[in-house]
Amino acid sequence: MKLTDNELDDILAKGGLSLAQPYSPRGSYRKDGYLLTRCNRCGI
Repeated sequence: MKLTDNELDDILAKGGLSLAQPYSPRGSYRKDGYLLTRCNRCGI
């Protein structure tokens, strides 16, 4: 799935999360893969 960094940030922000790993240089993320995220509320 090809997403821009801003699109990914928008999706995560709706769930109260932010990306806690580097962005993919290709802008491609596997549908069955995991992303390391951080809670914007508590930081975990």
